[in-house]
Amino acid sequence: MSSHNAVTLVGNLGQDPEHKTLPSGSRVCNFSMATTEHWKNKDGSKGEETTWHDIEIWDKPADTFHAHTKKGAKVLIQGSIKKNKNQETGVWYTRIKADRFTWMDTKGSQSGEDLVELVAEDDIPF
Repeated sequence: MSSHNAVTLVGNLGQDPEHKTLPSGSRVCNFSMATTEHWKNKDGSKGEETTWHDIEIWDKPADTFHAHTKKGAKVLIQGSIKKNKNQETGVWYTRIKADRFTWMDTKGSQSGEDLVELVAEDDIPF
């Protein structure tokens, strides 16, 4: 059986996305996203755990995401897990390279018809 590296997350942005252009001309949008799991304990009390994920989106989709998404927006991200080594500290870390995104609400993003037109215009998924 071959391996498969895929991840799907639904959560909220913890900050406004950061956008930069690299010397190569490629553009990247970086942001953190929180996913929260809720459960009920045996004693009836509620529990929750929040996990933070570092996400990157590249090139034209990065431009679109940055221009129309803000802190607090609920999004669905699909992509793959990437392992990188910090060149200064030597510490390994993981991040999600998004291959596809969908806005789940309009909080922190464009609203209504404009959002639908934008998605259709940019032919997401990318």
